[in-house]
Amino acid sequence: MRDSQYPKIDVNSQIDYNKTLMMWAATKGHVEIVKKLLTFKDIDVNFQDEEGSTLLMLAAQSGHVEIFKELLT
Repeated sequence: MRDSQYPKIDVNSQIDYNKTLMMWAATKGHVEIVKKLLTFKDIDVNFQDEEGSTLLMLAAQSGHVEIFKELLT
């Protein structure tokens, strides 16, 4: 699950609470990080954390409308 430009980065690796880097970025409102991670061809935008939440759900629950819209495009 690595991109050729960044061969050492596994964009779907899980950090704390079974969340991916993308989930943390979406929860904290880091729009530019979310946009960059979406460019990775192997990013799993449908991954669910240990509570069953997806990226879209986390962005909506956190009130980050711009990230929510970015995930829908």
